[in-house]
Amino acid sequence: EFQVDELWKDVYDPAGLSGLRLDGKFMIVSGPILATEGIEKCFKDSPTKTEIKEKLLSSLASSLSTLTDEEKTAGVALIDIGAGNTDITIFYNNIVRFVATIAIGGNDITKDIQQGCSVLPDIAEKLKVKSGSALSHSVDANEVITVPGIGIKSIKEVSVKNVAIIMEERLKEILSMAVAEIKKSGYENKLNAGIVLTGGCAHIPYITELAEIITNTEVRIGQPNLNIAKSEFEVSNDPAYSTAIGLLWKGFKSYDTRKNEIEKQKVKVKKAAATPTIFDEPVGKNYWQKGVNFLKRKLKDDPESFNDKF
Repeated sequence: EFQVDELWKDVYDPAGLSGLRLDGKFMIVSGPILATEGIEKCFKDSPTKTEIKEKLLSSLASSLSTLTDEEKTAGVALIDIGAGNTDITIFYNNIVRFVATIAIGGNDITKDIQQGCSVLPDIAEKLKVKSGSALSHSVDANEVITVPGIGIKSIKEVSVKNVAIIMEERLKEILSMAVAEIKKSGYENKLNAGIVLTGGCAHIPYITELAEIITNTEVRIGQPNLNIAKSEFEVSNDPAYSTAIGLLWKGFKSYDTRKNEIEKQKVKVKKAAATPTIFDEPVGKNYWQKGVNFLKRKLKDDPESFNDKF
Protein backbone atom coordinates (compact mmCIF):
# COMPACT_ATOMS: atom_id res chain seq x y z
CA GLU A 1 0.00 0.00 0.00
CA PHE A 2 1.42 3.37 -1.02
CA GLN A 3 0.99 7.08 -0.36
CA VAL A 4 2.12 9.85 -2.69
CA ASP A 5 2.66 13.12 -0.80
CA GLU A 6 -0.47 14.05 1.15
CA LEU A 7 -2.79 13.92 -1.84
CA TRP A 8 -2.90 10.22 -2.64
CA LYS A 9 -3.40 7.87 0.30
CA ASP A 10 -4.11 4.13 0.49
CA VAL A 11 -3.00 3.66 -3.11
CA TYR A 12 -2.75 0.08 -4.40
CA ASP A 13 -0.66 0.93 -7.49
CA PRO A 14 1.11 4.34 -7.56
CA ALA A 15 2.27 4.03 -11.18
CA GLY A 16 1.37 7.18 -13.13
CA LEU A 17 1.02 9.45 -10.10
CA SER A 18 3.38 12.41 -9.70
CA GLY A 19 4.69 13.84 -6.44
CA LEU A 20 7.71 14.59 -4.32
CA ARG A 21 7.51 11.80 -1.77
CA LEU A 22 6.49 8.14 -1.99
CA ASP A 23 5.72 6.15 1.17
CA GLY A 24 4.97 2.44 1.25
CA LYS A 25 3.66 -0.08 3.77
CA PHE A 26 4.85 -3.65 3.38
CA MET A 27 4.23 -6.95 5.16
CA ILE A 28 7.28 -9.12 5.72
CA VAL A 29 6.59 -12.81 6.33
CA SER A 30 9.46 -14.69 7.98
CA GLY A 31 10.03 -18.37 8.55
CA PRO A 32 12.65 -20.83 9.80
CA ILE A 33 15.67 -20.98 7.49
CA LEU A 34 15.99 -24.74 7.98
CA ALA A 35 12.42 -25.25 6.77
CA THR A 36 12.95 -23.30 3.54
CA GLU A 37 16.32 -24.95 2.95
CA GLY A 38 14.70 -28.34 3.45
CA ILE A 39 12.12 -27.58 0.75
CA GLU A 40 14.85 -26.45 -1.64
CA LYS A 41 16.87 -29.59 -0.96
CA CYS A 42 13.87 -31.81 -1.74
CA PHE A 43 13.55 -30.26 -5.20
CA LYS A 44 17.29 -30.20 -5.93
CA ASP A 45 17.71 -33.84 -4.90
CA SER A 46 14.70 -34.99 -6.92
CA PRO A 47 15.28 -37.03 -10.14
CA THR A 48 14.24 -34.00 -12.23
CA LYS A 49 16.63 -31.62 -10.37
CA THR A 50 13.87 -29.00 -10.30
CA GLU A 51 14.98 -25.43 -9.69
CA ILE A 52 12.81 -23.24 -7.45
CA LYS A 53 12.05 -19.90 -9.11
CA GLU A 54 9.92 -18.40 -6.36
CA LYS A 55 8.54 -19.22 -2.91
CA LEU A 56 4.95 -18.46 -1.95
CA LEU A 57 3.23 -18.50 1.42
CA SER A 58 0.77 -21.40 1.48
CA SER A 59 -2.16 -19.26 2.64
CA LEU A 60 -1.56 -16.85 -0.27
CA ALA A 61 -1.48 -19.79 -2.67
CA SER A 62 -4.85 -20.94 -1.31
CA SER A 63 -6.28 -17.46 -1.78
CA LEU A 64 -5.34 -17.50 -5.48
CA SER A 65 -7.58 -20.49 -6.13
CA THR A 66 -10.47 -19.77 -3.74
CA LEU A 67 -11.04 -15.99 -3.53
CA THR A 68 -12.32 -13.53 -6.11
CA ASP A 69 -10.91 -10.03 -6.64
CA GLU A 70 -14.26 -8.60 -5.53
CA GLU A 71 -14.01 -10.42 -2.19
CA LYS A 72 -10.42 -9.30 -1.67
CA THR A 73 -11.43 -5.69 -2.33
CA ALA A 74 -14.54 -5.74 -0.14
CA GLY A 75 -12.76 -7.43 2.76
CA VAL A 76 -12.58 -11.17 3.40
CA ALA A 77 -10.94 -13.61 5.81
CA LEU A 78 -9.67 -16.93 4.47
CA ILE A 79 -9.43 -19.71 7.06
CA ASP A 80 -7.46 -22.67 5.71
CA ILE A 81 -7.87 -25.64 8.08
CA GLY A 82 -5.17 -28.05 6.98
CA ALA A 83 -3.80 -31.21 8.49
CA GLY A 84 -1.24 -29.69 10.86
CA ASN A 85 -2.03 -25.97 10.91
CA THR A 86 -4.85 -23.49 10.45
CA ASP A 87 -3.90 -20.40 8.45
CA ILE A 88 -5.81 -17.11 8.63
CA THR A 89 -5.35 -14.53 5.87
CA ILE A 90 -7.25 -11.23 5.70
CA PHE A 91 -7.62 -9.15 2.52
CA TYR A 92 -8.96 -5.60 2.31
CA ASN A 93 -8.82 -3.26 -0.70
CA ASN A 94 -7.18 -6.14 -2.57
CA ILE A 95 -4.18 -6.09 -0.22
CA VAL A 96 -3.06 -8.69 2.33
CA ARG A 97 -3.60 -7.03 5.70
CA PHE A 98 -3.00 -9.83 8.19
CA VAL A 99 -1.55 -13.36 8.25
CA ALA A 100 -1.56 -15.76 11.18
CA THR A 101 -1.03 -19.48 11.79
CA ILE A 102 -2.56 -21.66 14.51
CA ALA A 103 -0.75 -24.91 15.28
CA ILE A 104 -3.96 -26.97 15.33
CA GLY A 105 -5.57 -28.74 12.39
CA GLY A 106 -7.24 -31.85 11.10
CA ASN A 107 -4.64 -34.19 12.58
CA ASP A 108 -5.65 -33.04 16.06
CA ILE A 109 -9.27 -33.97 15.31
CA THR A 110 -8.08 -37.43 14.26
CA LYS A 111 -6.08 -37.81 17.49
CA ASP A 112 -9.11 -36.78 19.54
CA ILE A 113 -11.26 -39.44 17.83
CA GLN A 114 -8.50 -42.01 18.31
CA GLN A 115 -8.33 -41.37 22.06
CA GLY A 116 -12.03 -40.75 22.61
CA CYS A 117 -13.21 -43.86 20.75
CA SER A 118 -10.18 -46.08 21.49
CA VAL A 119 -9.45 -46.92 17.84
CA LEU A 120 -6.36 -47.07 15.64
CA PRO A 121 -5.16 -43.84 13.92
CA ASP A 122 -6.18 -44.97 10.42
CA ILE A 123 -9.64 -45.96 11.68
CA ALA A 124 -10.00 -42.60 13.41
CA GLU A 125 -9.18 -40.83 10.13
CA LYS A 126 -11.80 -42.89 8.27
CA LEU A 127 -14.40 -42.11 10.93
CA LYS A 128 -13.64 -38.40 10.58
CA VAL A 129 -13.86 -38.41 6.80
CA LYS A 130 -16.77 -40.80 6.22
CA SER A 131 -18.94 -40.45 9.33
CA GLY A 132 -17.93 -37.12 10.85
CA SER A 133 -20.04 -34.02 11.39
CA ALA A 134 -19.38 -30.53 12.72
CA LEU A 135 -22.75 -30.43 14.52
CA SER A 136 -23.51 -33.28 16.89
CA HIS A 137 -27.26 -32.62 16.95
CA SER A 138 -27.39 -33.48 13.24
CA VAL A 139 -26.52 -37.12 14.01
CA ASP A 140 -28.86 -39.81 15.30
CA ALA A 141 -27.97 -40.78 18.87
CA ASN A 142 -28.64 -44.46 18.13
CA GLU A 143 -26.45 -44.67 15.04
CA VAL A 144 -23.38 -46.89 15.43
CA ILE A 145 -20.68 -48.09 13.06
CA THR A 146 -18.61 -51.28 13.26
CA VAL A 147 -14.83 -50.89 12.92
CA PRO A 148 -11.79 -53.14 13.44
CA GLY A 149 -10.83 -53.40 17.10
CA ILE A 150 -7.47 -53.25 18.88
CA GLY A 151 -5.65 -56.34 20.07
CA ILE A 152 -7.81 -59.41 20.68
CA LYS A 153 -11.00 -57.51 19.81
CA SER A 154 -11.80 -58.28 16.19
CA ILE A 155 -14.56 -55.70 15.87
CA LYS A 156 -15.70 -52.65 17.78
CA GLU A 157 -18.88 -50.59 17.70
CA VAL A 158 -18.45 -46.82 17.70
CA SER A 159 -21.21 -44.30 18.28
CA VAL A 160 -21.38 -41.83 15.38
CA LYS A 161 -22.89 -39.34 17.83
CA ASN A 162 -19.75 -39.51 19.99
CA VAL A 163 -17.56 -38.97 16.93
CA ALA A 164 -19.58 -35.87 16.04
CA ILE A 165 -19.36 -34.51 19.61
CA ILE A 166 -15.58 -34.91 19.62
CA MET A 167 -15.23 -33.22 16.23
CA GLU A 168 -17.61 -30.37 17.12
CA GLU A 169 -15.66 -29.48 20.26
CA ARG A 170 -12.29 -29.42 18.49
CA LEU A 171 -13.69 -27.42 15.55
CA LYS A 172 -15.20 -24.93 18.01
CA GLU A 173 -11.74 -24.45 19.50
CA ILE A 174 -10.10 -23.97 16.10
CA LEU A 175 -12.73 -21.50 14.89
CA SER A 176 -12.70 -19.59 18.20
CA MET A 177 -8.92 -19.19 17.95
CA ALA A 178 -9.33 -18.01 14.35
CA VAL A 179 -11.88 -15.41 15.48
CA ALA A 180 -9.43 -14.22 18.15
CA GLU A 181 -6.77 -13.70 15.46
CA ILE A 182 -9.25 -11.79 13.28
CA LYS A 183 -10.09 -9.50 16.20
CA LYS A 184 -6.38 -9.00 16.83
CA SER A 185 -5.93 -7.85 13.23
CA GLY A 186 -8.31 -4.91 13.67
CA TYR A 187 -10.29 -5.81 10.52
CA GLU A 188 -13.12 -7.62 12.27
CA ASN A 189 -15.70 -5.05 11.14
CA LYS A 190 -14.34 -4.70 7.59
CA LEU A 191 -15.04 -8.22 6.36
CA ASN A 192 -17.85 -7.24 4.02
CA ALA A 193 -17.42 -10.45 2.02
CA GLY A 194 -17.47 -12.59 5.15
CA ILE A 195 -15.31 -15.64 5.80
CA VAL A 196 -14.18 -18.36 3.40
CA LEU A 197 -13.29 -21.82 4.72
CA THR A 198 -10.93 -24.08 2.81
CA GLY A 199 -8.46 -26.88 3.45
CA GLY A 200 -8.96 -30.56 4.14
CA CYS A 201 -11.44 -30.00 6.97
CA ALA A 202 -13.68 -27.70 4.92
CA HIS A 203 -15.56 -30.72 3.49
CA ILE A 204 -16.80 -31.79 6.95
CA PRO A 205 -20.62 -31.71 6.90
CA TYR A 206 -22.25 -28.69 8.62
CA ILE A 207 -18.93 -26.91 9.13
CA THR A 208 -20.26 -23.72 7.52
CA GLU A 209 -23.23 -23.72 9.91
CA LEU A 210 -20.94 -24.16 12.90
CA ALA A 211 -18.57 -21.47 11.61
CA GLU A 212 -21.43 -18.99 11.20
CA ILE A 213 -22.48 -19.63 14.79
CA ILE A 214 -18.94 -19.10 16.13
CA THR A 215 -17.97 -16.15 13.91
CA ASN A 216 -21.39 -14.49 13.68
CA THR A 217 -20.79 -13.70 10.01
CA GLU A 218 -21.49 -15.17 6.58
CA VAL A 219 -19.36 -18.20 5.70
CA ARG A 220 -18.85 -20.15 2.47
CA ILE A 221 -16.61 -23.01 1.35
CA GLY A 222 -13.71 -22.00 -0.89
CA GLN A 223 -13.34 -24.42 -3.78
CA PRO A 224 -10.01 -24.31 -5.65
CA ASN A 225 -11.50 -24.29 -9.15
CA LEU A 226 -13.24 -20.94 -8.61
CA ASN A 227 -10.84 -18.81 -10.69
CA ILE A 228 -10.02 -21.39 -13.35
CA ALA A 229 -11.83 -21.25 -16.68
CA LYS A 230 -13.52 -24.36 -18.02
CA SER A 231 -11.32 -26.44 -20.29
CA GLU A 232 -10.71 -30.00 -21.36
CA PHE A 233 -8.81 -30.57 -18.12
CA GLU A 234 -10.84 -31.36 -15.03
CA VAL A 235 -9.81 -29.38 -11.95
CA SER A 236 -10.69 -30.76 -8.53
CA ASN A 237 -13.12 -28.77 -6.41
CA ASP A 238 -11.93 -30.45 -3.22
CA PRO A 239 -10.86 -27.73 -0.72
CA ALA A 240 -8.01 -30.01 0.38
CA TYR A 241 -6.19 -29.13 -2.87
CA SER A 242 -6.59 -25.34 -2.57
CA THR A 243 -2.91 -24.68 -1.86
CA ALA A 244 -1.60 -27.07 -4.53
CA ILE A 245 -3.89 -25.69 -7.24
CA GLY A 246 -3.08 -22.13 -6.18
CA LEU A 247 0.63 -22.86 -6.61
CA LEU A 248 0.00 -24.28 -10.08
CA TRP A 249 -2.11 -21.25 -10.99
CA LYS A 250 0.66 -18.92 -9.82
CA GLY A 251 3.26 -20.87 -11.77
CA PHE A 252 1.29 -20.81 -15.02
CA LYS A 253 0.53 -17.12 -14.60
CA SER A 254 4.23 -16.34 -14.11
CA TYR A 255 5.08 -18.44 -17.16
CA ASP A 256 2.49 -16.60 -19.27
CA THR A 257 3.87 -13.24 -18.11
CA ARG A 258 7.45 -14.22 -19.00
CA LYS A 259 6.31 -15.65 -22.34
CA ASN A 260 4.46 -12.44 -23.21
CA GLU A 261 7.52 -10.34 -22.35
CA ILE A 262 9.70 -12.54 -24.56
CA GLU A 263 7.23 -12.23 -27.45
CA LYS A 264 7.18 -8.45 -27.05
CA GLN A 265 10.98 -8.33 -27.17
CA LYS A 266 10.95 -10.48 -30.34
CA VAL A 267 8.50 -8.09 -31.99
CA LYS A 268 10.66 -5.10 -31.06
CA VAL A 269 13.75 -6.78 -32.53
CA LYS A 270 11.89 -7.58 -35.76
CA LYS A 271 10.62 -4.01 -36.08
CA ALA A 272 14.08 -2.61 -35.44
CA ALA A 273 15.57 -4.91 -38.06
CA ALA A 274 12.88 -3.97 -40.60
CA THR A 275 13.22 -0.20 -40.12
CA PRO A 276 15.21 1.35 -43.04
CA THR A 277 18.15 3.57 -42.22
CA ILE A 278 20.37 5.83 -44.28
CA PHE A 279 23.04 3.14 -44.10
CA ASP A 280 20.97 0.55 -45.99
CA GLU A 281 22.29 1.73 -49.38
CA PRO A 282 25.14 -0.18 -51.02
CA VAL A 283 28.65 0.81 -50.02
CA GLY A 284 30.29 3.29 -52.43
CA LYS A 285 27.61 5.97 -52.67
CA ASN A 286 28.21 9.16 -50.79
CA TYR A 287 26.29 9.92 -47.63
CA TRP A 288 24.32 12.69 -49.30
CA GLN A 289 22.92 10.27 -51.87
CA LYS A 290 22.16 7.79 -49.11
CA GLY A 291 20.13 10.42 -47.28
CA VAL A 292 18.21 11.38 -50.43
CA ASN A 293 17.32 7.77 -51.17
CA PHE A 294 16.23 7.23 -47.57
CA LEU A 295 13.87 10.24 -47.67
CA LYS A 296 12.45 9.10 -51.00
CA ARG A 297 11.51 5.73 -49.54
CA LYS A 298 9.96 7.28 -46.44
CA LEU A 299 7.93 9.74 -48.56
CA LYS A 300 6.73 6.91 -50.73
CA ASP A 301 5.79 4.67 -47.79
CA ASP A 302 4.23 7.27 -45.49
CA PRO A 303 3.91 10.77 -47.02
CA GLU A 304 1.40 11.92 -44.36
CA SER A 305 3.95 11.67 -41.57
CA PHE A 306 6.31 14.00 -43.44
CA ASN A 307 3.51 16.44 -44.26
CA ASP A 308 2.82 16.77 -40.53
CA LYS A 309 6.47 17.38 -39.67
CA PHE A 310 7.64 19.64 -42.54
